[in-house]
Amino acid sequence: MDKSDILQTTPNNRYLQTIGGRLFFWLADTAWSMFHVLSLEEIRFYLEDRKSKGFNIVQAVALSENNGLELANYYGRTPLKKNATGKYDPTLPDIEGYSYWHHIDSVFDLAESLEMYIAFLPTWGDKFNIKHGKGPEIFTTENSRIYGSWLAQRYGHRSNLIWMLGGDRPLETDNHFAIIRAMKEGIQENEKFRHLICFHPPGNSTSSRFLPNEVDFHLCQSGHALDCYLNYKKIKHDYSLKPDKPVVDGEPRYEDIPKNFNPTYGFYNDHDVRIAAY
Repeated sequence: MDKSDILQTTPNNRYLQTIGGRLFFWLADTAWSMFHVLSLEEIRFYLEDRKSKGFNIVQAVALSENNGLELANYYGRTPLKKNATGKYDPTLPDIEGYSYWHHIDSVFDLAESLEMYIAFLPTWGDKFNIKHGKGPEIFTTENSRIYGSWLAQRYGHRSNLIWMLGGDRPLETDNHFAIIRAMKEGIQENEKFRHLICFHPPGNSTSSRFLPNEVDFHLCQSGHALDCYLNYKKIKHDYSLKPDKPVVDGEPRYEDIPKNFNPTYGFYNDHDVRIAAY
């Protein structure tokens, strides 16, 4: 893969294509925590399997949902150092030796060798809006911009990169909006090539609710709630917005996940997944 494979929107802003002009169909799998929990060999096995099934994108997060700041990855490394106050600091990535970030580098290389893209989420949303997550909340407007700048300097030359801001959390305060916008600005001011930027919203919601103007395409998470069967309504809503933008359902219901995260309602099956796709 090279610069001609970087994704952009088509001239009519309705579809995705490569810079080289090849139309692109988004078929992604979510492996949010693969950087955090899997070895490179395990990731190779996983990506080769996804590739054989037609997937062309994997959605993954740098600062993981599942206690991603304190629990070490497969190689015993954590992503950030602590500052003088004893708090994990996004401006202090730990890059000594074969670090957490070198592992991510290797995964990008591996995905590129398979001609697969990574929709790269800088942080899970509980790191700026904890809600029901583990946290801790570590982001400010200032360190968010620095972190975004550093990520762009490290990964902004990649041809198989898509930026995905947010992280399964709503933007509920002015500070939440400021953090995400600062991260975006840090990214765009420092990446070598211009890459697509989208926003991963909370379940049963869409990016247009939060950042209708700042993203290159709308992305919804129709999600896993009991009423998520109407995911086409979110697609139709975002498709009708102006200005025109491509629309992706970035996280519909999964096979074998409990409906509404409650096993008493039963589990989604392969038929449910196909309905979401159709």
